[in-house]
Amino acid sequence: MRTTANSIAALWMAGWISVSAQPALCQPSARLLSGRSLQDSLAAELTLTVSDARTADLLQTLQRDTGIPVILDRRIDPTADPGSYSGTMTIAQLLRSIAESLNCGVSYSEHFVYIGPKRAAESLRTVIELRRQEISGLRGIMPADTYRAIVADRPASWPRLAQPRELLTAAAPQAGLQIENADVVPYDLWRAGELPDVSFAEYASVILIQFDLTFHIDEQGSVLRVEPLPEAVRIEQKHRVAARRKDAVQQRWQTEFADLEFSWQGSTAVVAATIEQHERLDELIREP
Repeated sequence: MRTTANSIAALWMAGWISVSAQPALCQPSARLLSGRSLQDSLAAELTLTVSDARTADLLQTLQRDTGIPVILDRRIDPTADPGSYSGTMTIAQLLRSIAESLNCGVSYSEHFVYIGPKRAAESLRTVIELRRQEISGLRGIMPADTYRAIVADRPASWPRLAQPRELLTAAAPQAGLQIENADVVPYDLWRAGELPDVSFAEYASVILIQFDLTFHIDEQGSVLRVEPLPEAVRIEQKHRVAARRKDAVQQRWQTEFADLEFSWQGSTAVVAATIEQHERLDELIREP
């Protein structure tokens, strides 16, 4: 097996290794990765051969052996064939290939990887950031202890057969919130999920995104309302471009993102896009 300096030891050897049924996970493992260590591990290379696998088994083995938390959306068949792979690739490339074989998208957040329907995967990071900004805007209204509770990272795992509505209604009071319409979240029974500690915005978003839902908090900062996920999820950001490179960068942007609108204020562009699109816009600015 070949890996980078930040590699993960003993992932897979040639051939698919069968794994046992998924256990009921209640508490996250201390070795689950997040932040910089998660990003480094996603970039690690490995040489492997995978065939005749089930999606849930493959992802569980990946999480167990690398510490990379992976959430498979409730709508994706856990017994589906995730494809066959042989050769050297990064773990991020492997996860993207698995998602593509399932006709899904993949989202790489700060604390976990999510595989699900393309619209949900494309929206998740942006939804989380919008909810974070919404909560931040309520800081002056919320009692200090409520604000600290809602932004604090908390254990975010759940056992097999957990009900998502109950997960949300249990988490909201810990964040100092009341839920106005929890019944909007459909009844369902889930596979076990294991995540590192995350904020309420992340936890609630990864639950609700699996029903094409999101949430908003009222102006008093005390009541949460579950709402449908907007058809287009976008966040506005500014991108500064050197004046001498403005025309070249604008041409690159328009070539790659023909559906985005760019509002220029001098050499600064104001753009409404997903987080991933904003990151790509910045990459295009830096290209020579």
